[in-house]
Amino acid sequence: MGKQLEFKHLFSDESEYGMLSLDLTAHAPASVQITVDKNSNIHIAANRDGWLHIARVAAELGLANFESGHHLHVDFAFNRNFDNKPEMTLEVAE
Repeated sequence: MGKQLEFKHLFSDESEYGMLSLDLTAHAPASVQITVDKNSNIHIAANRDGWLHIARVAAELGLANFESGHHLHVDFAFNRNFDNKPEMTLEVAE
């Protein structure tokens, strides 16, 4: 049997302000790169810090009290997208 590992992320629920407690941008040393090929296949490559950053964002979206439909936009390097680059939308669904 493999080694047991634990993931823990403590955060303040800022959902009433429409915010995550962490910065959505994957700052160094975290690295995330998302690509979509001509057949619409999605490839996500991340270093260990990048995967943990994605996990923390997912944990906050899943655990905080966001209303259905709340969404965030990131570019394909998992940075906040304000530059009209191709983007990915992360949405809390029903």
